[in-house]
Amino acid sequence: MAHRSARTAVVLCIAAAGLAAMALSLLASSEPAEAGHPSSREPVGRVVLISIPGLGFDDLSSRAMPSFTRLADRGATAALSVKTVGRRTDRAAAYATIGAGARAVAPNTAVTSGRSVYERLASGRTMLEWVTSGAQNDRISPEPAVAVVVPDLDAVVDANSGQHQGAVIGALGKALSRQGWTTAVISNHDGVRELDRVAALALVRRVGRERFGSIDFGSVHPSLTTVAPDGRRRSNGNALATEVGRLAGQRAVVVVEIGDVAWGDASGGGKAKRRAAVASADDALGRLAAALGPEDLVIVLSPTAPASQEQPTPFVMMGPGVATGYATSATTRRSGNVTLPDVSATILDRIGAPKPPSMAGTPITVGGPRNSGAERLAHLRIEIGELRFVDRSAGIFLVTLPIVFACWALATLLAAIVPLGSARRRARGFVRWFGLGIAIVPITAFLVGGFQVGTWGQPRWSAVVWSLAAVAGLVAWCLRPPARGVVAIVTTIWIVLVGDLLTGGALQFGTPLGNSPTVAGRFSGIGNIAFGLHLADNVFVQFSNNLLRCEMRRIHGL
Repeated sequence: MAHRSARTAVVLCIAAAGLAAMALSLLASSEPAEAGHPSSREPVGRVVLISIPGLGFDDLSSRAMPSFTRLADRGATAALSVKTVGRRTDRAAAYATIGAGARAVAPNTAVTSGRSVYERLASGRTMLEWVTSGAQNDRISPEPAVAVVVPDLDAVVDANSGQHQGAVIGALGKALSRQGWTTAVISNHDGVRELDRVAALALVRRVGRERFGSIDFGSVHPSLTTVAPDGRRRSNGNALATEVGRLAGQRAVVVVEIGDVAWGDASGGGKAKRRAAVASADDALGRLAAALGPEDLVIVLSPTAPASQEQPTPFVMMGPGVATGYATSATTRRSGNVTLPDVSATILDRIGAPKPPSMAGTPITVGGPRNSGAERLAHLRIEIGELRFVDRSAGIFLVTLPIVFACWALATLLAAIVPLGSARRRARGFVRWFGLGIAIVPITAFLVGGFQVGTWGQPRWSAVVWSLAAVAGLVAWCLRPPARGVVAIVTTIWIVLVGDLLTGGALQFGTPLGNSPTVAGRFSGIGNIAFGLHLADNVFVQFSNNLLRCEMRRIHGL
């Protein structure tokens, strides 16, 4: 009877721990609840994609960026995962990803992509003359059907051929052309001595079988920027608005690049200069937004993270049929999170065009509470701050965990072969407790992820994770017989992982051993480490079941 009571107590304790973990998973999800008001498809006049490279959530406030905040008040907001293929995403890779609707890369030569057909090359010929000399048809003429040419498109295509991402460069531009939509790029990101027109990769399409790509309308001339007396470059908001106005009444998709923040990152100069660059970008954004009409679908995003650290960036979408709230997509299945490939899928969805099979993104919808844009941006800023802290902590934690495991393996070996005399029992007890604690560390890391830890600091965060694991290991160590301690740990791991999956995977999102939109771009489901733990649990259960069957057969003489 005593053994049965002890067994019942163990089962109840494990069940209570599982229920507590499931409840914490529900409460830990800091995402806004879905309110069931997705965007409806209403007629769209133009699609204006406004890009502010290098902008981060730390730059956003109603005082620093009033224009951005006003747009957020009128539409949907989200954190945009800018993960492409490489460790860090540069502008060329980001625009190529938008144009392909799948993760893509772009070589360094792609910075010269967008050239006006009347721009002169080093040889003295204009781009129009270069195109005409190699053309196999008469599409290009003195009154060209295209305005911007991407001469190095083949290099971008070749760079993606071995990436196994399925990216088809120019898929968005080609799909728009088939539907009769005009494409346009308005950008002048040039440096002092070099061209930089990578924004053209977002809408480029190949002309027939030619070696180049093209865009229907473009403005890449220096008048789009001004130079202050101190040498600092600023986007000319009025000129940008004028160029977009030239496409009024057309079925057009326009990419407008505001480069102030990226220029500030490149030149350095500290926080004061960055604040000035952010204010300049917001001023240009406000002037451009004022020239847009209610029929325009407007998407404002930062295709690259600030130079300080890779991280999700601000995203706003407003226009016909776009409700206020948090943007999401089937790619992430997480309110307030979207990805770069989702942008092209959304554009095609909103104009009623079919999505090419090569595109991995999914259309963006809207849900969540309809609070103010400032409140939503503040909430997302906190979430991204948490994510940055976890990303920094993950490196140290993922280095520490194998070292601790190696120490346990060494201690186990010594306890098994070194003659310790009367201390052998204590040594083996220590090794068993040590092993039980290590086994539960991933679960304590997931559970701590249910709290806001960004202000803790790395030492405190690590101390909490390891201390919880040590306590859990001690509790399991105290169970008798010893096998019950192992069963308790395995059962707890299984219940927490399954409970987390059933409640949306909140504990695994943004934790060092879980899913990260910065490192892998995974937002839901079970991560690699959690899957490994779950698989090991199942193997252990199967092994225990077979062992129990053998024991029962021996007892009954079968």
